[in-house]
Amino acid sequence: MAPSTTHRAFHVTTKEKNKLRKPIVEKMRRDRINASIEQLKTLLHKEFHQQQPGSKLEKADILEMTAGFLKGQVKTSTKLGYCQGFSQCLQDSLRFLSLQAPHQAAEMRVKEHFHGSQNATQSRFSPEPLLNSVPPQVCTKQPAISSPTALWRPW
Repeated sequence: MAPSTTHRAFHVTTKEKNKLRKPIVEKMRRDRINASIEQLKTLLHKEFHQQQPGSKLEKADILEMTAGFLKGQVKTSTKLGYCQGFSQCLQDSLRFLSLQAPHQAAEMRVKEHFHGSQNATQSRFSPEPLLNSVPPQVCTKQPAISSPTALWRPW
């Protein structure tokens, strides 16, 4: 009788596939983490050497310093955003008043109000007064409304 070979089908269950795939996926995940930490290290090279010159940084150190650096960036951008918003609000108010108010008294009251508000928050947000940074407005005055009953509406 001739030798016969039986062809056994190699059937792998889903559980076995996951068991084989798990170490490969874990290695890929660790490689991604390590690559990202190395990118952070190169991007923030100056910052790291200022805080800990000449020392070998561990991954945890790199992540902590990165978090601290980003927190500092957020505080700076928040401070700048507040100052820019305050200045923009003041400029818009003065521009509106120069177009609408026939008397300078209202404009002066708004300036005083903004100056008072600015002094209250200046120590927290800005070392220099924003009122001095407001450029002089050159606006053409619109003719006054002839009818006293007509109201100006923004729409």
